[in-house]
Amino acid sequence: MRSKLSTLRSALTALAAAALTFASCSQAYMPDLDAAWQLNMESMDSSRTFVKIHSSDVGAPTSVSYNGKTTEVFYEKIGGKDINLTFTYLKSSNALEITPRIENNEKGYVALSLSGPFVDSLDVDARNMDLLVPNGPGVRYKMAKAEADKFWKKDKRGSLVSTWNYPTEGCNMQWLELTGCGENLYLASHDPEFRWKKFIIHYYPATGKTSFALQNQFTCFPGESYTCPTTLIEHKMGDWKEGAKTYREWFRSVKNLPEKPEWITRASGWLLAILKQQNDEIFWTYPEVGNELLDIADERGIDIIGLFGWTVGGHDRFYPEYTPCPRMGGEAALKEAIQKIHARGKKAVIYFNGQLIDQDGTKFWPDTGRFITSVRPDGSYYAEKWWKYADIPPRIHGVACLHSTVWRDKLLSLAKQAYELGADGVLYDQLANNRTPEYCYGEGHGHQVPVIGREKSAVRLLDYLSAQMKKVDPEFLIMVEGVVDCQISGVSMFHGNSRVNRACNADVETIRSAYAASDREFYSVFPDLFHYTLPEADFTVRCPTPASTHE
Repeated sequence: MRSKLSTLRSALTALAAAALTFASCSQAYMPDLDAAWQLNMESMDSSRTFVKIHSSDVGAPTSVSYNGKTTEVFYEKIGGKDINLTFTYLKSSNALEITPRIENNEKGYVALSLSGPFVDSLDVDARNMDLLVPNGPGVRYKMAKAEADKFWKKDKRGSLVSTWNYPTEGCNMQWLELTGCGENLYLASHDPEFRWKKFIIHYYPATGKTSFALQNQFTCFPGESYTCPTTLIEHKMGDWKEGAKTYREWFRSVKNLPEKPEWITRASGWLLAILKQQNDEIFWTYPEVGNELLDIADERGIDIIGLFGWTVGGHDRFYPEYTPCPRMGGEAALKEAIQKIHARGKKAVIYFNGQLIDQDGTKFWPDTGRFITSVRPDGSYYAEKWWKYADIPPRIHGVACLHSTVWRDKLLSLAKQAYELGADGVLYDQLANNRTPEYCYGEGHGHQVPVIGREKSAVRLLDYLSAQMKKVDPEFLIMVEGVVDCQISGVSMFHGNSRVNRACNADVETIRSAYAASDREFYSVFPDLFHYTLPEADFTVRCPTPASTHE
């Protein structure tokens, strides 16, 4: 086996024209036949047995071929399964593209993800660079300070590892960048389908070397083949904006940008008011919204009022049943409050949750909700627990499968309900992928089993809701909490979120400490990142350092 590998390596090394040469590197980059990768599979029977096939267990590739600038590395029937892998490397003077392809002929098994191949020892010294991550408005990490911080995990080889899932609020564009000393390493995937992928970086503090790969998530059933999104690594000279310009140009070529009402682009900001809480405590009645609350907005120059917790159940209870509360004044008083909002030249946006279904206290759960909730491999429901007050029990919510047309129609009916109340728009909480996508194993949802949820399904859902409401009122606003680039076609404004807990491997206390002065050298919010890359996106800003410097 090793002799075969040596022969293949010698043949490949002779292909000097295929080199990827970084400006700071005198050595040519060649596809590494020892590059690490791992394919994950699952049996399709009731046991749902998980199988990992790692490159270290497979050995040398079956063949390596070269054609111009393209090198193909082929593995046949890996890990004792009838699975073939092909890695296609496309090289230019300053860039490397890697495209994996899987052929699954193994009966009874579905392929679910592929990590790698890893590109090791990229020739930039990361110790002198910052890592830019599109988390919320943007985050910047000082690589030289990484070793002492808990944001990174250590692996067995002594490297520090961190990962970012796209499309989530923790990684809301398909690119990262190492930048500093007048050069940049652009780490990206120009995937027009905006599929679920994980960006993985290994960093070696002693040498400043880095290793990079994508983990692509998918479903490839027996008899199918699947081509993964391309991994792109490009060396650029200049400042960090070079990467932003590249991503912006590509994004505009594949994604439609919506036409927005003028009132959205002119908005000064919004006042988020929770009228009633989960434990039935009322903070604002509807008449108070139309008077005292508006006075507060006037004093601060705010022209959009967000009405949260406006129903009988209050905030985070009885979803998706949203009924005006008699104790707060009833439906007529709510409509009158919205009319007063308009009379002062302001807009009203009503809150709905885009995925949660309360499992107690409504007829919707037993009659409908439990049949459209996302299901884990063991048959249990994906769920969230929201418990804000000790004087009430926690609320357990099922997480709706976004492939379900029943749920889609429910969200549309809620938007129309808001419109009938006089609202100018809705905010669908949690639809901007606050959760990492997951596999749904629910039968009867109208999808294959398993299927990836909260990925392309979220984009399709928001595009549908936006298109339908434009028929009702072209100026009606669709908002979501969080910021994700692929949803820009169906979202008029994002309720920005800068929490970093989903951006990296950190616990809550570590995240809180990041805001302390002692950690600022390692971590800082970098709001220019999203603003400069996609200035077309309008969103509210919630971060400790909201100022943006770009023009």
